[in-house]
Amino acid sequence: MSIDRSTWRVLIVDDQDSMRQLLRICLRGLGILNVSDAEDGEKALALLTSRPVDIVLLDGEMPKLSGVETLKRIRSTPATANLPVIMVTGRSDMDFVSRSRHCASAVLW
Repeated sequence: MSIDRSTWRVLIVDDQDSMRQLLRICLRGLGILNVSDAEDGEKALALLTSRPVDIVLLDGEMPKLSGVETLKRIRSTPATANLPVIMVTGRSDMDFVSRSRHCASAVLW
């Protein structure tokens, strides 16, 4: 059975343009073409109010508003409280992973 991913709407949130581009290329390879991106948590939250998505790929370490804080705000908003969020990070310290896992749907590091 084939899964039609062409209708999936994904939001990539990362302060590094190269990472946003890499994730976009990976998603395109999976057949996911409807991708938005934001360079920080504040912009991501603004986008989520105006453009519904099916899943968020969220960087853990960003200036202005950290990934964990962004995730807490996503979870505290009724419209996005159950939105699947995958935390994408290079950090592996257990405190960070623990705080992220508490709110995220998944943590990739």
